[in-house]
Amino acid sequence: MFRFRPSVRAPRTLRSAAPLAVLLLLVLPLAGACGGGGDDGTAAAGGEAQRIENPELGIALVIPPGSPFELVSNQDGEIRLRFPANGEFSAGTAIFTAGPEQDYGINLVDAVNARKAELEAKPDGEFFGQVELGSENLGTAYSTRGRYTGEDGRTVEELRIFAVHPGANRLLTLTYRYEPAPGQTQARLVDQAAEALGYVEVLAPAAGEVPPPGDETTAGGSE
Repeated sequence: MFRFRPSVRAPRTLRSAAPLAVLLLLVLPLAGACGGGGDDGTAAAGGEAQRIENPELGIALVIPPGSPFELVSNQDGEIRLRFPANGEFSAGTAIFTAGPEQDYGINLVDAVNARKAELEAKPDGEFFGQVELGSENLGTAYSTRGRYTGEDGRTVEELRIFAVHPGANRLLTLTYRYEPAPGQTQARLVDQAAEALGYVEVLAPAAGEVPPPGDETTAGGSE
């Protein structure tokens, strides 16, 4: 489960973990329709989970029955899910991406600072700060939230969660883009995004492939 810890210090530099044999599934109590089928996903049927694999990302999403998220697309190193408006929550889109393989540790403070600069450079851009999160399947992660004016003149709000990829030395990013609405507090939005992030599992190598070597997760201070 994710736990909220408002960040009062800079994020640490985290090295990638060795591939995990089993990842715990995070399911938060959000009401909604069952996840639907979509491109390159195994549709849920008869109470079975929907499994979505993306070799370029190196992850699979296992969407349980009753999930409020629906698959939109799965291609080109990106998985996109949709959260339909349901009367309590506004509609949102969860987009999974990952950075390139790195030779050294993944620095989450760099990701947070880069996102801050990116938001502030956009028209009417605002950065609302960061929150440190802890999860059972991905370890320490950081969320950022901001707002800007899109190309169509409409206000865009985005929450991003940065984590270390569970099976490679890569930055794993979840961008949660949602429609501004009354009552959409940061805690509520992180709950929505964290449910989607909790579906992540390491994608096992294809037959004949040798998995990359891993080492124990270490954390050091960031200068």
